[in-house]
Amino acid sequence: MNSPIHITKEFKTLSEQVELLKERHLIINDSGYAERHLLEKNYFDLINGFETLLLTDPKSNNKTYSDVYFEDFIFFLNCNYKLATLTNLVHIES
Repeated sequence: MNSPIHITKEFKTLSEQVELLKERHLIINDSGYAERHLLEKNYFDLINGFETLLLTDPKSNNKTYSDVYFEDFIFFLNCNYKLATLTNLVHIES
C-alpha cells in the first residue's frame, strides 16, 4: 500500500506572500491593503480558493495572472460569502 506524500510548505510572512503574488504578475496597488486582507482572511481562502478562475493558464504549473487585480480575489470571496448567507437564509425560511 502506498502511503500519501505530505509536502509541507515553508511559512511566508504577509510581505513575502504579497511579493509572491506580485512575482506572479498579480496587480497589487497597495501592499498594506493586501497584507491586511491576507491577515484577516488567510492566503488559502482568499487566493487558492479562486485562483483557477483567474490564472492565465490554470493547467500550467507556472502560476501567472494577466490583467488581474488583488481586488478581484476580494470580489469573488465576498460573492462567496453572500451566496452562503443567502443559501442559509433560504434553508431557515423553508
